[in-house]
Amino acid sequence: MNLNINIMSGKAPYELRLHGIEKEYDKLRKKYKLPKLEDMQKEFLFRIEDISPEPGMPHIHSVVYEINKLLGAVARDTSSLLTAGSFCCMHEIKTFSRSEKERSFELYKKVQKLIWKSRVDLLTGEEACAKWILNVWKEWKHIKKETLWFNKKMYGAWAHFKEYEEDLKYVK
Repeated sequence: MNLNINIMSGKAPYELRLHGIEKEYDKLRKKYKLPKLEDMQKEFLFRIEDISPEPGMPHIHSVVYEINKLLGAVARDTSSLLTAGSFCCMHEIKTFSRSEKERSFELYKKVQKLIWKSRVDLLTGEEACAKWILNVWKEWKHIKKETLWFNKKMYGAWAHFKEYEEDLKYVK
């Protein structure tokens, strides 16, 4: 780690970079009435240190990417219920009722819609990205609640695992 100190500010380059990200996001926050960066980090499980835009890339794009990492994880988790591509997926599918599968699919659709919209907005520009962040922020409470329900249901599937003889014939 480069610990050179900027004589003018008394800060190391790493601290200057973080300060620059915070400062840039704060301008965007005021301009578009975005949530505070600290609140976003807490809700979407990223750290400001993870935001590292490429030279010339707007900081708002990096925030969108960080949020999408979590949304992508939710989409991957819920998609395992949509296909029985492996033994573990077959086991998980059996623990969900038809209405629970439909509920899970609604979560999957909502998250996929947000992910694909972000890709359009990243190509559209700063204002579109800001609107996307605001929309995700508004939808997040419901998505988080549904994700927690889904994760608890999946945990239960494995915590109370019962071997089904017909499922295991090809494994044994």
